Amino acid sequence: ISNNLNVKKASVSGALNTLQKRGLINYAPYSQITLTTLGEEQAQKILKRHNTMTKFFVDVLGLTEKDAVENACRIEHTMTESFFEKAIKFYELIINFSEKLGFEIIDLDYSPVTGSKGNIEYLMFLKKGSACSLIDIHNLVKNAFDKLKTGGKA
Repeated sequence: ISNNLNVKKASVSGALNTLQKRGLINYAPYSQITLTTLGEEQAQKILKRHNTMTKFFVDVLGLTEKDAVENACRIEHTMTESFFEKAIKFYELIINFSEKLGFEIIDLDYSPVTGSKGNIEYLMFLKKGSACSLIDIHNLVKNAFDKLKTGGKA
């Protein structure tokens, strides 16, 4: 393990002892290492988070696969369960909405206009079919907001 990860053997031993104490692996020095039932459950949970967040980053945020995987690896271990559940609901909401209308999501961005309660709103850039041109909703909303601020004078 230490050779594959290019780390010191003591670091690997320390990490394996910690995982064993947490009940995640069955471990004895110089023997086979296996996951416990709890370890398997945790591994499945982390893998699901990783795969879901990677897909979210690619499909919704438009990251490259490489960037999506790198970012998912960084946050999959630290996000709370409530954050993950809300991210999933958000992802499903926008994917289902766009698919229902026959659109593909091209990009997602923050709106320059805040909601009535100061909340952040999002803009989805969608396209329908390969022949459609991309509509720059961001500038359309900004122009509309500017018009409102100037009393309708563009």
